[in-house]
Amino acid sequence: MAFPESTKIEALNNSAFRCCICHDLAADVHHIILKSKKGSDLIENAAPLCASCHDLFGDNPTKSKKIRQMRDYWWNVVKARNEFIVKTGRVEEQTYIEIDPNSRHLLKNQGIAFYHIILPHDTFEDAARVIFASIYKTQKNYPNQERYVFIDIEGHKNKNGGFDHDMYELQSYFNLHVVLPFVTRIYSPLISVQNRYSQNNNIPDNLEISNHEESKMLTKDILRFKP
Repeated sequence: MAFPESTKIEALNNSAFRCCICHDLAADVHHIILKSKKGSDLIENAAPLCASCHDLFGDNPTKSKKIRQMRDYWWNVVKARNEFIVKTGRVEEQTYIEIDPNSRHLLKNQGIAFYHIILPHDTFEDAARVIFASIYKTQKNYPNQERYVFIDIEGHKNKNGGFDHDMYELQSYFNLHVVLPFVTRIYSPLISVQNRYSQNNNIPDNLEISNHEESKMLTKDILRFKP
């Protein structure tokens, strides 16, 4: 049994009639959990896909979780886009949707991992810039593939044996709030965490770090994305 027509229309409207993976025109509404695996005909199991993405990934049950994440992300983008149009009436700025075939790389079986070791003489700024530049370079060379960051730290201990202020801030704030949205998972001595959402591939060109007189100022107050 296929989706009811009303469910198809709802799914396509949620997706601006675009494929939730590459944003090309959607050819049909796909069962995220296949019918052969007892997938339902409810909207929660519906994902609009173009013909290419359907042929590449539609019959592969191992891709269902990632397809659902990408669908949810795209539906949120479309919802925000529609709310902007209603609020401002500026249709011309939101009408065009760019096709992103590189998003298909997110569904490849293997991601890209990079490892960085922070040495005792490295400052917070040194480490932050290297990590951020590595993410940017990885996206440029391997567009939209899953990224896994491994960070190790030598030294940087306080008198109690824990991490000093800089490395605590790097792991507990910078990694979680600045790095994590742009990767799939981060591994570090203090915190290892999985991105609950589809990784963001719109990475700014660089990271601007401004000095501050108060050494205890939170990372969020000294780090700013520079477009």
